[in-house]
Amino acid sequence: MIIVLLFSVVLTGCETIRSDALTAPDVINYPQEVLDKAAFEMESGVAPTLSELVVDYGVMRDQSRALKGEKINIKR
Repeated sequence: MIIVLLFSVVLTGCETIRSDALTAPDVINYPQEVLDKAAFEMESGVAPTLSELVVDYGVMRDQSRALKGEKINIKR
């Protein structure tokens, strides 16, 4: 009886990650003015706004991959 009790206490301390606890990343809805500025930057070759959008995309991509259980490289 004591062994069963100890075994249940040990197992209670172990917690697994529930797949339903993971949620999909929030997709960022940029204002139209930001999208227009990024489009202009693509044409001009200078892209501070566009590079910010690319970083956001990378974060969402990694979150999606983690949700699917894929290994991600967070060293950027």
